[in-house]
Amino acid sequence: MAENFPRLTVAGSVFLTANSFMAMYRSKGDMGAISFVAFSYVDLASLFVCLRMYEETPPESPRREYLKMTVWLLTTMLTAMFSYKVAALMPLHVAVLVWAMAAATGHAGYSVLFGLRGQTSSAPSGTQLV
Repeated sequence: MAENFPRLTVAGSVFLTANSFMAMYRSKGDMGAISFVAFSYVDLASLFVCLRMYEETPPESPRREYLKMTVWLLTTMLTAMFSYKVAALMPLHVAVLVWAMAAATGHAGYSVLFGLRGQTSSAPSGTQLV
């Protein structure tokens, strides 16, 4: 049983939780910063849970599609939130580039996860696309 205990996962979760609470404490009552950290924490924790559920769900289960969509939405929200924070500190031309990269990332993720259905692949036979 001790061999199956996910020590690294628990250590990472404790580290993430401690850092999140420390960031909220150091924000000194700034509700914008507290909200950002809290939402990021909940989003990331939800993402980890959904990824674990996706890995454990049988390949033929329709639940995998819902989990895949949820994972894409959570990662896209996280990307948009961090892009907002970074773009706010940058000059306009760099902020536009940050937002363009975030949009391209979200679009590419969607295309890879959901846009390839029913299309023939140039991948070698036996290779499975997402």
